[in-house]
Amino acid sequence: MVFPRSVVWYGMVVWSMVFADASAVSGIETGSRGHMLQPDVLATISQLLTAEVQPSSSTRCNDSLANNHMVSERCRLDVCKFEEALEENERYALEMMDSMGRFPAGLMKGNFQWIGTRTECVRATLDPKSAFRSKYCLTGYDIPFDNETAMSDAISIGICVPESCTEEEVRLLLLDGDLPTPPIGVIGAIFPLSYVYCSYHKSLTTGAIVVICLSVSLLFLVVCGSGYEYYEMKMTQKTQKQMDHNSEPEHSKTDAPATERENQDKSTWKELLLSFSAISNGYRILDAKSVDHGEHTMTVLYGFRALTLWWVFLGQTFSINARFMYNFFDIRVILELIFSQASMNYRYAEDSFFLLSGLLITYYSLTRLHTEGKENWFYFYIHRIWRLSAPYFLAFFGYIYLIEYFCTGPFQRHLHEDLQGCYDNWWSYVLYFNNLYPFPGNINTACIPWFWFMACLMQFYIISPPIIYLLYRWIHVGIATIAVLIGVCIACTTVIAYHHDMPVSVSQMFNGYLDMSDPASVSVMDDYIETSRTAG
Repeated sequence: MVFPRSVVWYGMVVWSMVFADASAVSGIETGSRGHMLQPDVLATISQLLTAEVQPSSSTRCNDSLANNHMVSERCRLDVCKFEEALEENERYALEMMDSMGRFPAGLMKGNFQWIGTRTECVRATLDPKSAFRSKYCLTGYDIPFDNETAMSDAISIGICVPESCTEEEVRLLLLDGDLPTPPIGVIGAIFPLSYVYCSYHKSLTTGAIVVICLSVSLLFLVVCGSGYEYYEMKMTQKTQKQMDHNSEPEHSKTDAPATERENQDKSTWKELLLSFSAISNGYRILDAKSVDHGEHTMTVLYGFRALTLWWVFLGQTFSINARFMYNFFDIRVILELIFSQASMNYRYAEDSFFLLSGLLITYYSLTRLHTEGKENWFYFYIHRIWRLSAPYFLAFFGYIYLIEYFCTGPFQRHLHEDLQGCYDNWWSYVLYFNNLYPFPGNINTACIPWFWFMACLMQFYIISPPIIYLLYRWIHVGIATIAVLIGVCIACTTVIAYHHDMPVSVSQMFNGYLDMSDPASVSVMDDYIETSRTAG
C-alpha cells in the first residue's frame, strides 16, 4: 500500500504560511517600564501630559459620573481614581495617559492610525501601588463625505482605560467627555464614533484544543517517521559495509532515502510511518529529477509555477496590510513607481499560475490518453481531492481556531471580525465554494481573503476532464469549447464589474477619497487640521 508522502509535509508548509500576516495584525509596538526616570525629568513629562487633559477635580468627577446610571459603580470609581492619580502625578496614571494615541504628523498623507502604545498601557498598572488595572482599547471613527458616502472606521485611536469598564461603558464615557484622554477626545465633535474594541486574552476553545492535539500528533508522527528512516538508513549502511562486495558498491542507493531504495518489502505500518518522514518528503520536494511523469515531464514549467507562487505571496503581503499604512494617501504615488509594479500587479501571477496548471494537467492527460488509450477519471478526482484537501483543511481550521492566540495587538479587532465570517460560512470553504458564496460578496471582508485561490483551483480541476476529453476525441470541438468559455468568462466579469460598479484596476480602487483635488477630501483634511489646532 503506497501513501502520498508529500501530503502531510505540504500541509505543514502551507500551515506555516497562513500565519504570515499575524505580525501585521498584531502590530509592531515597543514599550516597557524601562529605566527609572530622574525626579526632575518625570516632573517635566508630567507637566507635558497633564497639560493636554481638560482640568478636572474630584467634585466634577463625582457630579459627572454619579448621574450616569449606564456606567457601573466600579467603572465610575476607577475613572475617578484615574483622574485623581493624574492630578497627583502618579506614575502609573502618567504612563496610561502617555500610551494613548495623539494627533500625529502626516494627516494630509492619510495618517489615521493613532494606535498609541498598547504594551505601555497594559504594563502601566502592574505596579502594586496602582489603584486599579488598565486595559487597551481601540476606538474607530467614520469620515463622512459630502456625497453621502463615508470612509468606514477610517480613524483608529488607541486609549487606555480602567479594566473594570466594558466596551459599552467606554463608549458612553467618550461620548459624554468623562474619560481623561489627550486632545483627541474632541474628534467626536466632528466625526461619529463607530466602535470601541478592547483587547482581551481568549481562553482555549474546543476547536483550538482539537487542532492543537492534531498538530502535536502530526509532529509526533513526523519525528517518529524521520527517526525510523534515519535508523533504517544507518542500519543499511552498516550491513553493506560488513559485506564483501566484488564490485563497486552503489553509494547512490545506500545514501538515498527509503523512497529510492528498491526491492524492500515493507509492511503497511512501516510504509505509513515513513510517509510522515521529513527525510523522504524533503528529498522528494527538493530533488528536481524526482518526478511523476518520467520523460514527458516539463520541469521548467514547474519552476515558473513556483516563481508565480512567490510573486503571489509578495503581492498579498502588500495588499492585505495596506490598510495599516501610516501614509495611506501616498499609495497612489507608490503605484507609479517602477519598483512597485511587480508587487501591486501580482494578479497577473495568479492568472499565470492557473494557466500553467491547466497546461500541465492537459499535457499529461493527453499524453496518457494517446499512449494508453484511456484515463482513470475516478482516480483523477480522488487523487487531487485527497492531495489538496488534507493540507488545505489543516491550514484553514488551524487558522480560524489558533490565529487569535498569536495576535493580541492593537488591530486584534480586524482579525476578530474576519474570523466571524469563517464561523458562519466554514462549510463553503470545505466545499471549495467560498469564492461564490455569499454573492455578491466582498473579498476584503472575507474570513481568509486569499483562500479564494484554492476554491478556483479546485473548480478548474473539476471541469477540466470534459474539456480534455473533447481535445482528445475532437480537437476542433475542444478548441472551440475553450474559446467559448474564455468569452463567457470575459463577459461575466464585465457585467459583474459594471453592475456593481467595481474597479477594474489597482489604481482605480483608490480613486475618490484619495484624490486630493476632490473638495470633499480637502474638506475632511481641513476639519482635521482645525481640530488639531483647537485641541493644541
